[in-house]
Parts: sequence; structure tokens; C-alpha cells
Amino acid sequence: MVLATVFGIVELLTEIGLDRAAVSSAARDDAHIYRDIIHGVGLLRGAINGLVLAALGPVIAYVVHAPEATLWFSSLGVISLLRGLIHFDIKQMRQRYIYWPEGVAVLISQVTWTIVTIGIAFVFRDAASMAIGIIASQLAYTVTTHIFAKARWRPHWDKVIVREIVATGAPLVPSAMINAVNTMFDRFIIGSVLGPTAVGFYSAASMMALMPRAIIARFTNNVGLSVFVNHATVGKRQERAFSVWVIGVVGISVVCSIAIACLMRPALYILFGAVFVPSPLLSLLFAADFIPKFLMGLVAVPALAFGQTKTIFKYMLASTIGLALAIACLFVWKTTEAFVGGMLVGDLIFMAGLVVGATTIYPYPKPLTYYLVCGAVACFAAFAAVILRWPAINPIDPYSLAIHIAAAAVLSAAFLLTVFLTHRAEFSQAKIEIKKTPRDQV
Repeated sequence: MVLATVFGIVELLTEIGLDRAAVSSAARDDAHIYRDIIHGVGLLRGAINGLVLAALGPVIAYVVHAPEATLWFSSLGVISLLRGLIHFDIKQMRQRYIYWPEGVAVLISQVTWTIVTIGIAFVFRDAASMAIGIIASQLAYTVTTHIFAKARWRPHWDKVIVREIVATGAPLVPSAMINAVNTMFDRFIIGSVLGPTAVGFYSAASMMALMPRAIIARFTNNVGLSVFVNHATVGKRQERAFSVWVIGVVGISVVCSIAIACLMRPALYILFGAVFVPSPLLSLLFAADFIPKFLMGLVAVPALAFGQTKTIFKYMLASTIGLALAIACLFVWKTTEAFVGGMLVGDLIFMAGLVVGATTIYPYPKPLTYYLVCGAVACFAAFAAVILRWPAINPIDPYSLAIHIAAAAVLSAAFLLTVFLTHRAEFSQAKIEIKKTPRDQV
């Protein structure tokens, strides 16, 4: 776990938005030159990260009391170097709404990681299995990007463009630091106050909400980035893009939050047993927090597409109010429910400011945005009332589970159907525009 986490943190802390730069540059006449410059920056970033990770290997091994794993911690540097060799042509394809090459590359890398790690674990039965698995995964991804690329890979350097890329991406570094704290620091706090057993319980429950959010956010943000890059010109088409985006983001948040609240306890019961099943209240708190955290995409995605990375940092910094309240509540009441409840209250306060800010900065239709967000909260509150009225002592009790699933289906369908019927024109026009190539749209 430390191997995977250390690599993830180092990559996150040096993220300067090369993917965004690739998508944004794809519409330029000199897109191929810009891509080669991104290759040069990516290679330099990978080499620096690789050297840092290789040097930190002994230090990390000492800190986690695993001197025998020194070599494997240092081997993470190889992964960073491989990451610096990826071909950004498949990133530029996203500007033309061609997502399958990167999707296949990610799928191949994840399957490779899983198979190699498990296979090597049967042989070495130690941290080597994870290190070799991550290396194999990154190698598979890098090779796949070159296979799907339509042009030769070559690094290039231009001081002016490199300075532009770095200047735009620099504010993403502190934003990534804040994101790392928001998504990883909670376990350290829980462990320091409530002990290691609470960490295991908390991690199992929180991952049921965190993993779906991470997966869905990656998909929707990739799509949204391409859409906003192609709708950068102010006008009716841009306003329509923002209307469809807010409908999509809020709609997804409602459906996913209700689904998580409905299925978290049965899934944990089946996977890990009764010991890891949270109370109905705690499962609802975890699920409800999906909405404000997911709505960060209302600002983050268009800001990333338009190169407004300082705006992302501003809102990432404001989002720490959730963790701050969570820590305060944990020290006062010393329960997991208090921690997650404090997090939810803080995130809801942040969400209110986020929605007001998003409608001020960008051409979101204010009445529609406020209606959607308030409707999402009300819809989830109605479902939470059903769960609390008919809680299941046994999470897989057929009668209670049937009530929960029926309520989830009815409320989700009612919300989505209402939005669709009242904004059918926006969806129809968006479907037409998505089918056009960006060149046709200019």
C-alpha cells in the first residue's frame, strides 16, 4: 500500500496539466509541434520524478521500517521515467471526442497491474509483487499509447511554449497538494485519534464512495474538458454547453449518491462481513458527501479547459473547510460518525459558495443551476428518510433491501425524467454538436 501511495503522491504533486495542454493544443495549426514540446516537458518531468523517487527509496524504507524493501521503493523511479515516455497523440485525440485509444490503454494497464501483481505475489510474497506490478502496468500503458498514436514520438523544446505550459500548470501543484490532503489525510487523522482498527473500518466504508467518484469523475471530466476546449468562444453555443454540463454533473451526483447509500451496507456485508458494515446513518453521511465533492467539476473542468488554474487553486483551498470541520468534530465527539458528519457539513457550506461562484464566473443559467442543486439535495434527503424509516439490521434482508432499491429507482428516475422533459431541446442540440467534428463547428 505504501508503494502505491508514494508513487501516486509524487506524481500528483508534480502534475502541471500536460493532458489539458495536449487537448487544448489539438485545435492549433501547429498541434504536432506543440505535442512534441509536451513530449519534451513530460520526459523532463518523468526523469526528475524518477531521480527523486530513486533517491527517496532508502528514506521511505527506513520510515516504514521495511529496510528489505529499499530496492523496490527506489524502483518507483523507473515508473516515473516510463510515464515520461508516453505518447500524447492519444490525448490530443480527445479534442475530437475520440476517447477509445486512451480508454483501451488504461484498461490494458490496469489488467496488467492486477495479473502481474497477483502472479508475482505467489512467487515472492512481499512488496516486490506490487513494485513489479506497477512497473509492468506503466510499461503496458506507455507501449499502448505508442501503438495507437498516428505520428512518431519525438521530444522538442521551445522556451516560449514551455514557459507558457509551466506558467499555466504551476498553480495545479498546490491544488494537487490540497487534493492529496483532502483525499488521503483523513485516514491518518482517524488512526491517530481512534486507533488502527477504526482506520480499517473507515477505509472500507469510505472506499465504497471514493472509488465510484474517482472512476466516474475521470470519465466525465475527460468528456467535459474536450467539450469546453471546443466551446471556448463566448456565445450561445458556449452557454448551451454549460447548461448541458450542469445538468449532467448534478444528475450524475444524485444517481450515484443514492446508489451508494442503497448498496454500501449490503456490499460491505458480502465482501468483508458484518464487522465492517457501517450504521445506516454513517452510510448516508458517506453517500451524501458524494454530491458536494462531485460538484467541484462545475468549476474545475471549465477552468482547466480555459487554462484558469488559479481559479482551481482558489476553490481547492476553500474545499478544505470540510476536512477542518471533520477534524474539529472528531476531537469533540471521538466517533467516525462525527468525523464524516463534520466533513459533510463543511462540504455543503463549500458547495453553496461553489455554486454561487460558478454561476458568477461562467455562463451557467442561474435559475437552472440553483433548481438542480436544491433538487438534488431534496431528492437525496427523501431517500435518506426512507433508509432511516426502514433501516435494515441485516443489510441483506430481502424486505428492507427491496424497499431501498424501489425508493432509489423511483427517486432517481423521477429526478432525471423531470430534468430531461424540461430541457429536451438542450440535449437534442448537444447530441447534434457532439456528432460534428471540431473543424465543422468552427
